[in-house]
Amino acid sequence: MEIRILMNIAFILEKQETVEKSIEILFFCLSQLEPEDIKEKIKLYYNLSYSYHLLSNHEKALYYADLGIKTCIEAGILDGLSLLYFRKGIAEYHLKRENYKDSLIKAMHLFEIFGQEKLKTMAIENCKKFYNIDISIESSC
Repeated sequence: MEIRILMNIAFILEKQETVEKSIEILFFCLSQLEPEDIKEKIKLYYNLSYSYHLLSNHEKALYYADLGIKTCIEAGILDGLSLLYFRKGIAEYHLKRENYKDSLIKAMHLFEIFGQEKLKTMAIENCKKFYNIDISIESSC
């Protein structure tokens, strides 16, 4: 419970103070987790990836997205996998990696599989609006 409270404080600091302060708290949360707190670890990896994205540190954004994906797969926990693949794809796009669309398409398929239509629509709109990427699944087939 305390970790979730600290994570919420980190979100507030990200908006009210600085992203760096938020990252500091996220790392503290990560260091306090018990080995069985896999879902919280996955959320922290996603939030670290997003925070580094906000700082335009796309190498670290990609690193934490990959770490989250790996953790999901190893633990057999699919919560957050679609968002982690989205973060990965955006980081790869900024790093000019050729495979960025593969990660984004995986995210779109996972949004569909998990019935996350709102997230899928938002991801498609954000790709078009912020990055001029057409990621509709139909365009990838």
